[in-house]
Amino acid sequence: MSIVDALLRDVVFEDWPAFGGEHPLLAMLRSSGHAAVRDHLRAQLCDGYLREMTARLDDPDAALRAELIGAVLLGLGVMRSVVGAPAVSGATFEQTRALVADMVRAVNGGRTR
Repeated sequence: MSIVDALLRDVVFEDWPAFGGEHPLLAMLRSSGHAAVRDHLRAQLCDGYLREMTARLDDPDAALRAELIGAVLLGLGVMRSVVGAPAVSGATFEQTRALVADMVRAVNGGRTR
């Protein structure tokens, strides 16, 4: 499973009952007006998920590509659990995965790694 698939499942499709059903990152976004929460969120995203993704995208623009892919995944999580957008909320993992793979290929110069 690629890191994008893992993050798609983890951030967008995983049920997190301890956090009201959504990923803790999305819960932190709700409180991102506070500097300490924003710093923690940035550290968790940039030093965790995005650093691993950057390492897998062996490319001079890897950090930018990783952040763009991260933005898509985080946006999907917001659309699904916060906004409750009907098409995104009703889509299965496999339906969403195929379309996200197309977006990742576009951002990553045709590669899916």
